[in-house]
Amino acid sequence: MKLTHVPRWLTVRRTEGRTSVKSIGSVDTSSVWFYPDPWRQVSKSRLLLASLSSTALLIGAGTAGVSLTHRAQSWTRVYSNGSYVGLVPNRRSVLNAISRVAIGYHVNVSFMSVHTVMPRGYNWDRVASLPTQATAIQVGGKTLAYTATYDGAKQVLNDVKSALLPKTMSKNADIRFVDPVKFVPTTVGLANVWSEAAVVEHILHPNLTASSGRSIGLEAIVATSLTQPTPRRFNFPNVSSFSQINSVTNNPSAATASQPAAFIVSSSPSDAGIGTGSAPLVSLKVSETVSKTVKLAPPVHYINDSALAQGKDKVVRPGKAGIADERVHLEFINGGLRQSTVVSRRVVTGPVTEVVDKGTNDGIAYGTWIWPSPYTDITSGFGWRILFGAPNYHPGVDIGCPIGTPIYATNDGVVLQAGWNNGGYGNWVLMSNGNGIETVYGHMSKVAVSAGETVHKGEIIGYSGETGFATGPHLHYEVRVNGTAVNPAPYM
Repeated sequence: MKLTHVPRWLTVRRTEGRTSVKSIGSVDTSSVWFYPDPWRQVSKSRLLLASLSSTALLIGAGTAGVSLTHRAQSWTRVYSNGSYVGLVPNRRSVLNAISRVAIGYHVNVSFMSVHTVMPRGYNWDRVASLPTQATAIQVGGKTLAYTATYDGAKQVLNDVKSALLPKTMSKNADIRFVDPVKFVPTTVGLANVWSEAAVVEHILHPNLTASSGRSIGLEAIVATSLTQPTPRRFNFPNVSSFSQINSVTNNPSAATASQPAAFIVSSSPSDAGIGTGSAPLVSLKVSETVSKTVKLAPPVHYINDSALAQGKDKVVRPGKAGIADERVHLEFINGGLRQSTVVSRRVVTGPVTEVVDKGTNDGIAYGTWIWPSPYTDITSGFGWRILFGAPNYHPGVDIGCPIGTPIYATNDGVVLQAGWNNGGYGNWVLMSNGNGIETVYGHMSKVAVSAGETVHKGEIIGYSGETGFATGPHLHYEVRVNGTAVNPAPYM
């Protein structure tokens, strides 16, 4: 019999057919003829501890296995044209939606069911919009949108051009975009591929583009519930938040284990070229040089005229427009004329200068004063006098003249009143000459001016007569300073 286990405190030696057991401790034993049972030398407490440890280990392993089994869920691997795309929940609604989108875009998809544990927050939304070949429309290096085909991108550009052209232009006009436009083949999610009409509207009216109906693959996705219970990085494909869906790049360096290099979703809205203003996202420039026959406006020559009230003009000689043939270079931006430059001009008929008198009379008396009548005979002076045998104060002077004699303004002024006066002046004119000076012309047979009119020194304001309280034909001329009548001699 072979001895399989010896306690560490024994040394066993076989000699001449017998086994010698020698103590390693302090006890010195003689050689004995037997095979000792080593388990009898192990304490019961150690045996119990080892048994409990083994039992706990088995229970823990079993519990972990059961927990792992319960946590694992049924998922489906999605392959597009033989390339692995990602995992989606194994739900019929999700798989049907992906299949419908794939059929609509002629994408071959295949599925493989797996049972696995996925980390919380795993984003499977991108798989719902399968990657597909598309054409990116880039302006100045910035992607504006994606179309399904290269021809579709060309059609978009033609439609945008048609919308931004000026209403009229020559056949030889030079038409080009201000920033270079490129069509770049790429791989994006189907939901990021918009219809051609939607791309045109987005480029022309970035703030007014409707949030729904832009993606040609979105309807099939939205029609089926793709709700994921775990938190997601962005709401997709919720139509109400479609403006948050971003562009897709094919930068291989950004690929991760769960995101293939051909399908990387960006988190910056600006990457998709989403516009923030109402102006078009592109600028179309149209340049042309045209021939025109134009009218040349006549120049105007002004002559100051103190006989006219300030602010009034009087055409002395009418002008006449000329005619010229011009070559003009025009530049339009998005249909609006931005610049017009005359390249050459040939005058066919020269314009005739117009002559205009420009009024300078502001109604303020200036310089010397003149007589109000061609007659100078004063029949009654200023101050106290005897009238009909009684003293009478005369606030002006009377100038004898026949009825109908022209009466002149003694200086520039503004007519305050003109017409009949019930105070004895008959037909009169009361004029303000500025600086507190007023002049009065009474007993006229006819008034030739109106209240509010500005008159010039020497202008006819009426004709002499004997209206009102008068004893014969004459002109009553009166001067008032700050409302008080004064001797009019200095103002004649």
